[in-house]
Amino acid sequence: MVVKGSLCNLNLGFYHENPIVFIQSQWQRNDRSILFLLYRWILAAFFIGILAYSWTRAIRNGTFAFWFIYLTNLGLIFCIVATTFAAILATFYYRNPHRLESQSTSYKFLWFWSNVAVTSALVITIVYWTLLFDGRTDALDILIHGGNSAAMIIDLLIACHPMYIIHFIWPVGLGILYLIFTVIYYFAGGVDAQGNRYIYDVLDWSRTDALDILIHGGNSAAMIIDLLIACHPMYIIHFVYPVGVGILYMIFTIIYYFAGGVDAQGNRYIYDVLDWSNPGSAALTSIGTVILAIFLHVIVCLIQTARRRIHKKYFKKQSVTNYQVTNIAQHI
Repeated sequence: MVVKGSLCNLNLGFYHENPIVFIQSQWQRNDRSILFLLYRWILAAFFIGILAYSWTRAIRNGTFAFWFIYLTNLGLIFCIVATTFAAILATFYYRNPHRLESQSTSYKFLWFWSNVAVTSALVITIVYWTLLFDGRTDALDILIHGGNSAAMIIDLLIACHPMYIIHFIWPVGLGILYLIFTVIYYFAGGVDAQGNRYIYDVLDWSRTDALDILIHGGNSAAMIIDLLIACHPMYIIHFVYPVGVGILYMIFTIIYYFAGGVDAQGNRYIYDVLDWSNPGSAALTSIGTVILAIFLHVIVCLIQTARRRIHKKYFKKQSVTNYQVTNIAQHI
């Protein structure tokens, strides 16, 4: 039932010409299936049962106040939203299949959360067992760090709704929001259930490496994602602007040095590669950085070109004409 080529569909939204795929199994022969409906409610009950077990234990241990700060628990909520809503829609359809089209917004909601739930479940499982597992485990750990992915993979094999590669932006977007939350939580003085100044040890923002990764890697990742999503053009000749700003910063470091400025550790330079007490080395670094900036700007322009060609190939959307742009501008 899945539309041919849906994997490579580049539609960021959630429109589908055949919404029945969201409330049927890939394998059922008739329009309605009581077995699939029962499966839907069993799957939802599975995740709700895990939630009840987790909440009961957290309340008993006095840690419920911290329950919602953990990505694992948020991922469990994502799975509950997706599977419970899928069960509700399947029930509505089973009882009244003629109201299929009237629920279009509901199917978009389900599609969004299904994308988020299955991807986040897999990420949580992989990250836990590779980075966080300390050798100790219990039934709840296995359920929320293994059972989650197993159940969502099974659902992916049974259900009929499509998955588009481009929809990675939605679980990734929520992941970035969670990352931002952990930063805010740290600087606001938040602690975990054991009183540590972090939610996860690998996201301890008091450690330089964690912050370095965010500001020296997360910045580029976020801007590349924006470059892939946005529509604005990039021209190679415009390299003069980032290079110009870079040259201004280089001039600032020279002035700062000769004005007697120091860094946070009292050194007579901001970066040791721009130590103007050794002007030859600092000048070579500056020239090399300018060349690198030009090269990277060209790469960015090539990525933008690839984005436009992919859009032209897979999208049928009519482009906006100059007349339409003028019309829009007149009404702003």
